[in-house]
Amino acid sequence: MLEKGRGLVIDDEPTIRTTISKVLQKYGAETTVCCNGYEAINMIEQQSFDLVLSDIKMPHRNGYEI
Repeated sequence: MLEKGRGLVIDDEPTIRTTISKVLQKYGAETTVCCNGYEAINMIEQQSFDLVLSDIKMPHRNGYEI
C-alpha cells in the first residue's frame, strides 16, 4: 500500500474526500485534500505526492486536466 507516502485526494464531495483520506491515513499515508481542480493544481505546484486520487467531474478543472 502507500505506507509512509504522501497522497493527494481531490473531490468536490466532502464525504468522499474525508473517507478516502481516512483510509489512506489508516495505512500510514500523509494526506492532503482539495475540493476542486484549481486548489489541486496549486497544491501540486507546491508539493510532490506519491499518489493522486482525483474525481473526474469537478469545478475549476476536471480530473483529466489535473
